[in-house]
Amino acid sequence: MRFNRLILTTAFLLFISMAVEAQKNFFKDAERYYEGGMIERAIDSYKKAYTHALPGGSGKKVDKLGTKGYIQYQLGNCYYRYREVEKAQESYEKAIKLKYDKTQPDVYLKLAQVQKEQSLYEEAKRNFKKYHGLTGDAKGKKGEESCDLSLNLMKDKTRYKVAEETVLNTEDYDMSPLFASSKYDELYFTSDRKGATGEIHNDRTGGQNKDVWYTKRDNKGHWSEPTILSDGINTEHDEGAAVVDKRGKMMIFTRCIHDKKKSLGCDLYAAVKKGKAWADAEKIKLRPDGYEDSAMAVGHPTLSGDGQFILFASNMPGGQGGLDIWMSEYDKREKTWKKPVNLGPTINTKGDEMFPTIRSNGDLYIASNGHAGLGGLDNFKCKKTGDKQWGKPENMGVPLNSQADDYGIIFEGTKERGLFTSNRKGKTRDDIWSFNLPPKIFKLTCYVMDKETKDPIADAEIKLIGSDNNLYTLKTDENGMVEFDKKPGGRNYVIEETNYNIEVGKTGDYLNGKQAFTTVGLEKSENFVYEFLLQSTKKVIRLPEVRYDYDSHILQVNDSVNSKDSLNYLYDLMQENPTLVVKLRSHTDCRGNDRYNEALAKRRAESCVKYLVEEKGMPEDRFVPVGMGEKEPLPGLGCKQIDKLPTKAEQEAAHQRNRRTDCKVISSDYVPKEE
Repeated sequence: MRFNRLILTTAFLLFISMAVEAQKNFFKDAERYYEGGMIERAIDSYKKAYTHALPGGSGKKVDKLGTKGYIQYQLGNCYYRYREVEKAQESYEKAIKLKYDKTQPDVYLKLAQVQKEQSLYEEAKRNFKKYHGLTGDAKGKKGEESCDLSLNLMKDKTRYKVAEETVLNTEDYDMSPLFASSKYDELYFTSDRKGATGEIHNDRTGGQNKDVWYTKRDNKGHWSEPTILSDGINTEHDEGAAVVDKRGKMMIFTRCIHDKKKSLGCDLYAAVKKGKAWADAEKIKLRPDGYEDSAMAVGHPTLSGDGQFILFASNMPGGQGGLDIWMSEYDKREKTWKKPVNLGPTINTKGDEMFPTIRSNGDLYIASNGHAGLGGLDNFKCKKTGDKQWGKPENMGVPLNSQADDYGIIFEGTKERGLFTSNRKGKTRDDIWSFNLPPKIFKLTCYVMDKETKDPIADAEIKLIGSDNNLYTLKTDENGMVEFDKKPGGRNYVIEETNYNIEVGKTGDYLNGKQAFTTVGLEKSENFVYEFLLQSTKKVIRLPEVRYDYDSHILQVNDSVNSKDSLNYLYDLMQENPTLVVKLRSHTDCRGNDRYNEALAKRRAESCVKYLVEEKGMPEDRFVPVGMGEKEPLPGLGCKQIDKLPTKAEQEAAHQRNRRTDCKVISSDYVPKEE
């Protein structure tokens, strides 16, 4: 009996010992897989290790089995690298519940980042703030600011339109498009879809190793069924993220090599095209000495237009942190690439900058999660400022960016259209998207009416004069309306970055009207609508208040009225209608005898002409001064009506209104005299 108990006890202890040993191996394996970039295997091992890990949130060094808080934190890191942000958020939140934030406060930073990538900006902002409060690290403050920026970018979207390229995409990774011809009708891209060359299971992505694929666009804009490059580019390893030179004769691409135990990093390779096939590629030595067999990343190349320098992404020593954009120039004499130079803190951050693209105009485009953006990688534009120099990255906004990863943007030359990569719409794998910037549509609508009756004026002539030296003339319909929308042939009358003047008139019947507007600097489409109230030439033209003191012909200028300013209205009117000759009619109130009042009124009219001729420089023969005396009081302001007003002040104000000047058109065929 004792013997049997001894056997059972020994077996039980042996079982416990084996379980503990197995658990230790799971944790060690998970750590090793994680360090070697084997993310899927790391996740599986961390999950198995979690069951027997020590409770609490202390760091991994407390015990060889690890702690539950640390393992949840690492699972969050794995899921984030695996682009499963919802699972990453769940693991980071569990780590915090297990008090791992006491050991590693950056769990709040990472939680905020994955929340931001799900457009949970308010929650993310709170966790960025917690992180900053615990550490004082500027990343926390910058994260708060980026949340505010993201909300603004979501609110103020750009005019770009995006669409998923369903013909090019599969359920696998489809990414990093590259135009392969000057006509932009041939495309290389990277994919691990079915039929990829590599049979090794790519643990970092959960699929096969990636390869470079090819497709061609027909005259109708449809891409052909993609085919894999069957010659010297693709191998059993991971290939992609490529660039070709201007002639399409050399390809530089990324190749990542890893075995079942660890990643051996990524390098750039160059292949030359011979005929229609690519020769075997050769590695470009860019890694510093001593890092040849490390997991260092060197990839995502782009070439300058002349092929004399290359930009790429790398985490080699000497950078700003994470992946940075580096530059290497080609030494023609030695026929080799020079030692890489970091582009510095203007372009690079402590986060990741990758997937550079040099556009045909020399501007640089990068993807970054270090500069303020919506979440994950965002597309940024860096304007060229000099030879091999670029300005501060500018976020390209929504919809070219989203809360997910958006990167690898390419343009069709100078056109505002092209392709980029994104895993938006909640996808865990990347797809190729197209984008274009629709032209800004401007339209002009004019309504022309009689100034007094407000009746529409038909057949009024509208001239649209542009700073591009184009002039268009249309006439109003029976409703007094005209639209400058599309010209015969489909093009718009009103175009971008142009100043315009509108001239409106109906010769012999109405005075002209004018209006100026511009499309210069406008970021969005707009419909310009203007209403013109034209003065009939058959009726008296009422001027703003031109006043005179009682029994005086001097223009009244005081704190309450400036008669000269009022006459400027007539000056402007006659400048807009340069063929007019007018009768300037001055009036008196009803006090005094008729002959005296007519003489006084004429002196008042002559005072107006004197101002317009001597001070404003108008030809004297465009005016005929007339003294109307008291013949035409304003409606309701005859002497008997004024006498009935209750107070002396009201009576005097009424008399003042009658002491006025107006005008009537005599002719509209004035020809200036030659000097």
